[in-house]
This record gives sequence, structure tokens and C-alpha cells, in this order.
Amino acid sequence: MTSKEKFLAMVSKEETKTIEGAKGRIARKNYTRLSQKIALSILIRLDELGWKQVTLAEKMKVKPQQVNKWVKGRENFTIETLASLSEVLGFDLITVSNDQDAPSSQLIQL
Repeated sequence: MTSKEKFLAMVSKEETKTIEGAKGRIARKNYTRLSQKIALSILIRLDELGWKQVTLAEKMKVKPQQVNKWVKGRENFTIETLASLSEVLGFDLITVSNDQDAPSSQLIQL
């Protein structure tokens, strides 16, 4: 048996979804970057306030595991969650410009 035949015998016959997965990660890149920025903002604010994640969880009335998801930067935040976090932490996580002349790409600032 040749090396090529041995290799082909070892390789799975099942179709993989590697390419689709890579394309999905690329498509989520901007979302991930924004989520990580929000997470970093939360961590910095917790440090400024001298709070632990569990303190934020208590104030937000969520489980500590939820706060842990937020600060890992992989959470799909809702507007409601961001507004609640902003209120509890005492600073804006999202600002929306009222400037009608601003390009639409600059209306939401994180």
C-alpha cells in the first residue's frame, strides 16, 4: 500500500464543515470585536467601583454566571441588557447621536 493509499484510508469519508465555520467566524468578527469592547468597559468600570462580578450580578438580579458571560466578550447583548448595565454601572455603554448630518456609520458609538 502506498503512502497516499494509507493516508486516504485514514481520512474520514464524512464531509466537514470547516470552510463554513471559518466563513461564519469572519462574518462575526465585527460583532465579536464590539462585544469584547463592551466587556472591557464593564471590567474597567467594575474595577473603578471596587466591585466584584458577583456584586454586579446581585445589583442586576442575575446569576454570577451571566455576568461572567458578559465579561468574557462573547455575549450577544440586547439593548435592554445594555441599558440596564449602563444604569447600574453609572455610565453609558452606548451613545446615539442626534446629529442628522452625521453619516449613518457614525450614529452608534461604542
